[in-house]
Amino acid sequence: MDLEKLKKKRGTARGIVTKLINKIADAERNNPNDIESRQIRQWMLSLEENVEALKTLDSEIMDQMIEKDADDREVEKEAEEANEVRDKIICAKICLQDLQSRN
Repeated sequence: MDLEKLKKKRGTARGIVTKLINKIADAERNNPNDIESRQIRQWMLSLEENVEALKTLDSEIMDQMIEKDADDREVEKEAEEANEVRDKIICAKICLQDLQSRN
């Protein structure tokens, strides 16, 4: 798959993850005691699946960029953006673990 298609696919995956992270944050903020443990597990599994998809896409994009001798700043920017998304996912997972321990 070419680089632009991979980036588009990753953008879609990031959008899905962002929506899920926002849903988790809203639930924690608005009604943390009303969230069922089944919902928490579902969100956790969904995050884990999407993380794997993002890791694969990020890796493929980085490989292609390096293969095509992309500018070092572009490669660094891609890596930083991927790390930012992973950090948000980690925060969401911690939030879910906290919610789960309350139930």
